[in-house]
This record gives sequence, structure tokens and C-alpha cells, in this order.
Amino acid sequence: MDLSGLIPATFILGVLLVFVIDVLIRPGYNDVKVRRLIKGNVTSLGSLSEGTAKIFGKAMPMENLVKAPFSKKDCIFYYYEIREYRAPDIAVSGGGGTGGYGIIEKGENGGKFHLEDDTGTITVDPHGAQMEVVPEYVDISLNDPRQLKSIAGKSARQFIEYRIDSNDKLFIIGQVDKQQSVINSHSKPFYISNKKEEDILHSLSGTGTFVFYAGIICLLILLGFVGAIVFSIIIQG
Repeated sequence: MDLSGLIPATFILGVLLVFVIDVLIRPGYNDVKVRRLIKGNVTSLGSLSEGTAKIFGKAMPMENLVKAPFSKKDCIFYYYEIREYRAPDIAVSGGGGTGGYGIIEKGENGGKFHLEDDTGTITVDPHGAQMEVVPEYVDISLNDPRQLKSIAGKSARQFIEYRIDSNDKLFIIGQVDKQQSVINSHSKPFYISNKKEEDILHSLSGTGTFVFYAGIICLLILLGFVGAIVFSIIIQG
């Protein structure tokens, strides 16, 4: 019985299975779970128990504030991006492309904070969270060495800050520890937003759900191929 022809197919199927699970199903499931939790009820901080929870409250600093890199505003935590405009590749697009901005630099800084409501307080470590925070596009002068000029003399770079400021009202979805005292990135989902609920749901506008179910369909198809290979081996045996 010659199975040499099945080895490449089996390897390719294995790679595809890993891709589907890691790239489609896992992140898609996370978005599906976040959407479900956002639609659920808020748990008051005074009645938290161990496990995944949706909470809402006011952010209060635990440590020294940090200064955001572009606006120079004091804040609890920030994430920033520098995006640079890229012209369409005429050789590739035939001149029909539109170009766009791509991220050339990003970073974050800040520390833990307290989230407070009328019933209690919990410590949050925002590092590693999925952030849905309202961005601030900061104008940087064309004379600033960080800025570039496009052919038209306009800004070729965008400087964007996503900040958690003192007294910000935040929705947080995360895993509460055994002491009901800390939420961090050790478990997923971990989601922080200062947007309204309806805006959060709009930003998660079903893309994750589509990716998740598309991944499930791909997984079933691949498992069908695996079954066919196993059946072929059994028949040939």
C-alpha cells in the first residue's frame, strides 16, 4: 500500500487547520463573546464574583499620570500610532489605486488604575487589552521634524492617540480574579472602551461573527477532507 501521495495532502490539511483555528475561529469567537457580553447586564463592582464580567465605572489613577506623546495631556494610559501616507503603486495598480495610510510606529505607556462605581472598586491593568477608545488626531506642524510633507504640501503623517483619562467612564469586559480585585490580560476576552454601548456594537459590526462562522464552515470542510483521507487509508488497507 503506497501512502506517499497522501503525505503532502495531509501536511497541507494540517497547516490549513491551524490557520483556520488561529486566524479565523479563535479571534472571531472572541468578538462574538464580546458582543454577547456587551449586550448583557452590567455587574456592579460591589457584587463581583470570579469569572468573566461586564463592568462600568469611572477610571481613577493609582500611580503617577503619564504625558501623552503628541497632545502632551496628562492621562492614566495611552496607546499611540503614527501613520504615513503611501501613494498607490502605479506598477502594480496601473494608476487605479487610491493609496492610504499605514502604521509606521506605535507604542503605549501608563499604569494600573481603579475603576469605581457607587458600590465598590476594582484594579485594572490595561496592558494587553483590546482597546476601543475614541481616538484623537493631533495636528503636528509641518515644521516639526516628525512630520513629512506630501507633494501637495500637506501632512503626510497622522499622529493618533488613544487615551484613558482620569474620570473617564469606561466599559470593561474581563476576567475577575479569585479575590474579586483585579482584571488584567491573563485571560481573554479583555476589552476596554470609553464609547457608548451602541457605538461599541456598531464598531464590532458583525465582522467578527462572520469570520467566526466562516471559520467553522472552513473547519467542517477540512475535517471532511481529513475523513476522506482516513477512509481512503482504511479502504486501501
